[in-house]
Amino acid sequence: MNILNNIKIAYFGGEPLGVPVLRELMECGIKPELIVCNPDKPSGRGHKLTAPPIKVCAEENEIAVFQPNSLKDRELLTEKLSSYDLFVVVAYNHLMPKWLIELPKYKTINVHPSMLPLRRGPNPIRSGGG
Repeated sequence: MNILNNIKIAYFGGEPLGVPVLRELMECGIKPELIVCNPDKPSGRGHKLTAPPIKVCAEENEIAVFQPNSLKDRELLTEKLSSYDLFVVVAYNHLMPKWLIELPKYKTINVHPSMLPLRRGPNPIRSGGG
């Protein structure tokens, strides 16, 4: 039995890594109950409202989606997210306030592909030297 089956997870995801990491988690039997991502944005010549890829993936997998315009509305975020035990953050393009990071019971895990602190610099993912 997977211990994470009893933990309520909110997944904060963005591009380009949010979808691949989410798919890997689900392959391991870890399915978040909520995806937090950027709002839909106008795209293309017709400025058609387009969902971010992480939202599309969430909907394909029947996962609820929350798309706040910012992380400044503490009351709204607390109301929406206080019931979660763990936040997993992958390429979410917003600076999360400390109170939000500490909101869930088991706090927040940030997944990052670089080898920090081993590889530093302006682009630690691409930095090959050590």
